[in-house]
Amino acid sequence: MKKLIFTLFILSSTLFADSNEYIHMRTNNIEKPIFVIIKQNNCRFCEKQIKVINNSVLREYIDKNFQFTTINRSNDMIPAELQSQMSPTLFVVSKKGKVLDKMIGLQKSKTLLRRLNRSLYLAR
Repeated sequence: MKKLIFTLFILSSTLFADSNEYIHMRTNNIEKPIFVIIKQNNCRFCEKQIKVINNSVLREYIDKNFQFTTINRSNDMIPAELQSQMSPTLFVVSKKGKVLDKMIGLQKSKTLLRRLNRSLYLAR
């Protein structure tokens, strides 16, 4: 019985790792806004969005100006302020927890960069 409980605990902590990372970013004294992607399994637009974000120039900009994480809606609990019925959904959240921007669907790099710039301005 103890092995079963321990196994369930380990499994649940693994499944909720991404949303826990977001909560950790929110509760610590971070200096940057949080950029979050809500994705799900077998979502081709989610995979395309990740490829757009991993474009070297865009990724450098994100790493420099934001805390970045992904949450998989297929496996993770979604925090209340990040609820959305669509995937992918991209959020920018201030260090105080205010949602600065919510982008639904696949975003092209130029549009995403413009929206991230706007969010960065609002976060100040």
